[in-house]
Amino acid sequence: RDDGRENCQLRPLSCENRPLNQADGSARFNFDKTCVYAGVFGPTEAKANQRLSEESILNVNFSMPTGQDQHREIESIIKRTIEPLVIRSENPMCAIEVTLQVVNDDGSLLAASLNAAISALIDAGVPMRGQAAAVVSAVMADGSIILDPTSREEKDALSCVTFAMDSAGGIITSCCTAAIGDDQFFAAADVATAAVRTVLTFLRMGVERRVAVENACWAA
Repeated sequence: RDDGRENCQLRPLSCENRPLNQADGSARFNFDKTCVYAGVFGPTEAKANQRLSEESILNVNFSMPTGQDQHREIESIIKRTIEPLVIRSENPMCAIEVTLQVVNDDGSLLAASLNAAISALIDAGVPMRGQAAAVVSAVMADGSIILDPTSREEKDALSCVTFAMDSAGGIITSCCTAAIGDDQFFAAADVATAAVRTVLTFLRMGVERRVAVENACWAA
């Protein structure tokens, strides 16, 4: 690969908790140069025409860099991925707003966006059924599977598959940029499973560090 990685190697990960002061919870997530900020606002009282008597509603707003127009599709994927993770019955008649802003897209954008959104929800203290994380596996023309493709590698791929998985390895969402065979899909899933565990561990350690710092501040 151009950047010297092995096929099943992630780029450097980076995550910052609570980078946005005005949000109730926020996070920045990077796969190297791919960078997404997520902010969570709420739960707050929902508008009258949006209220659900027994559950909260979840709204997702996604902003792409200027000139790119895929945001509606990505919003829909993010919403249907994170909605089952949120225990919406805990906040009936309320709204939770998740806002994402792409700073830079150098591949694996949907996965980075999902990781940022989930991290921001956890940072906001929104009740969750569990943690999840996402990565991308790319199926190349020679049949090989590469992990966490750059934007250049995505252009050369037959298909890029974004997998969001829970901590037990169950697939929550899978999205393909082009149709692939069953064998290729399952091979891509196998590559993604180990990588998701790595991302989950990385995110969990970040949360634990933040909690430790906050506890130390309160103790002082």
